[in-house]
Parts: sequence; structure tokens; C-alpha cells
Amino acid sequence: MSTQSNFILQKKRWQDLNPSVRMYGTSEPPEMQLDNMWEVVSRSTGERLHMAETDFSEFTSSDNQIKCTLP
Repeated sequence: MSTQSNFILQKKRWQDLNPSVRMYGTSEPPEMQLDNMWEVVSRSTGERLHMAETDFSEFTSSDNQIKCTLP
């Protein structure tokens, strides 16, 4: 299991950014800059950290709307 100290925040390469982020990335709010311009990589291997994403494919769009409206 990897520990938190094995990862660092690294700025993405200019070539990996899409044109809109290249032009307007620094004028976006900080949380959007983190999502678009930075990535979490392993200190030892340099590989990106792949975040587990929840798979909602088994639900219909109406199920997703109901789930979002619940407190």
C-alpha cells in the first residue's frame, strides 16, 4: 500500500494541456487550476496517481437525479 508521502504534486507538461487551459489556465480559480494544470505523481517512479472513480453506469439518468437531490 502506498503512503501519502510517496506522492508529490507536479505541474503538467505544457504539451499535455489543452489550448483553453494554456490560454486561460492562470486566470481560473485555484481549485480549477489544481484539476487542470497539476497532477499527483509518485516520487519514485514518476507515474501519475490514478484515482478510483465510481461507476454509475448501472443507474438510469433519473436515478442519478434522485440521488443528487437527497440531503
